[in-house]
Amino acid sequence: MKKSASVAVLALLGVPLLTVPASATPGAEIQVLAASTQPKIDRPQLDKIKADAAAGGVPLAQALTDYFAQARTSLTVADEPDEPVAVPELNVDDLTAAELTDLTQYAKDQGLDLAQTIDRRGWQTKFSDVAEKLEADFGAEFSGAAMAEDGSSAWFAFKGETPEAALALARTLPVEVHLQSNRGYSEAELAAASESVNAQLSADPQIASTSTAYDIRSGTIEVEAIPTPAAQQTLKSVLAPSSGIEGVGVNVTIIDKPNEPYDKYVRGGGYLTDAGNCTAGFNLKYATSDTKRLATAGHCDPATWVYRNHPGQGGTRTVKKVWTHIGKYGDIGYYTHGGGTATRTFYYAKNLARYATSAAMSRPAVGTMICKYGWNTGANCATVKYRNVTGGTWSDGKARKGLVQMNTGIAKGGDSGGPFYYGGKAYGLTTGGSPARTFWTPTFMFNDARNYKVWTK
Repeated sequence: MKKSASVAVLALLGVPLLTVPASATPGAEIQVLAASTQPKIDRPQLDKIKADAAAGGVPLAQALTDYFAQARTSLTVADEPDEPVAVPELNVDDLTAAELTDLTQYAKDQGLDLAQTIDRRGWQTKFSDVAEKLEADFGAEFSGAAMAEDGSSAWFAFKGETPEAALALARTLPVEVHLQSNRGYSEAELAAASESVNAQLSADPQIASTSTAYDIRSGTIEVEAIPTPAAQQTLKSVLAPSSGIEGVGVNVTIIDKPNEPYDKYVRGGGYLTDAGNCTAGFNLKYATSDTKRLATAGHCDPATWVYRNHPGQGGTRTVKKVWTHIGKYGDIGYYTHGGGTATRTFYYAKNLARYATSAAMSRPAVGTMICKYGWNTGANCATVKYRNVTGGTWSDGKARKGLVQMNTGIAKGGDSGGPFYYGGKAYGLTTGGSPARTFWTPTFMFNDARNYKVWTK
């Protein structure tokens, strides 16, 4: 098998590489950077906390909470400029207190050992930074990124040869990395094919609504379709839409239960009430002025809401609708602050807030762990299953584009508009779903739609 020039460069540097055939696309190659050659993470502070916890018979989660409480006494107003928050703005080695809090929540949700969860997923921020940079720098050639569900490896793919700069970035991750070359199509082309499939099925008179997404690793377009009432029992035609891309198949599943917006029945994480129930999202700032808005889901769209802080803080404001949207930019809405003072913090649990320190500029890679907070179900975490979901089998019949889907359902009615986050990074707002799936709208689409960005520290 032909070895690429970039592979040869790494070989000259003494980096062991394994080249194996890639099953998804004819002619593709996968290069494997062995874990033994990748950087190692040294966490002496965390190791001491673990050892002290074990010696004292204290659960690691409690030991971390105690450490944060003690360490926060050294923080200043410069560290927390808006207000003191429950998760202090400090680090334990390479991990922020906010990241460790989310890893603790994920371990609890999944029934996993916390120490193992930190070891397996504590490199996620490094992975997300690499994935975002590869997508930004090599958009026309970038064919996808994914984090293994068990946190053991990372995967990146390219339409043609893997760029040397991508190989260099992959070498910064502390796990085994798979680099797929010559896939034949970019992720942008795969996303366009997914939209095309959605349009083909939407034109079928026997189909009431569809939702299309793509499995980034296999390159398969996954479709869920709801038949019209007349075709519910006997779907007469064979649904066989074409992706238009060689090697990209389409898998159609007929479903009978539509997705529900987690709608008006309920700041980051504050409560929106009296016109139903929704959850407020991150505070936004206009790109070229100091104008600020409160974000929530677009389908949470009465003319006014009563915004309520959590009981531990108290206080209410009447906030007014500025603009809402369902469609090209997902499911987003902007409201005033009702005379209240906007902050860069958001609730991640009842009565507990943290700072938004950054906002994702692209959708997170498949396998990335993300958490959410909502009025109804509180805080939960899961992993990304699909990026860039098109359309949607929604009970209100409105097609939402550009969504992200999680690998399970972690929200319910009333959670709509609430924040999706990891550590201090803002990722998006809850849109809706079903017991088996949750969808959300990415934060960067706020900027695409109306030139607003998440207001960060």
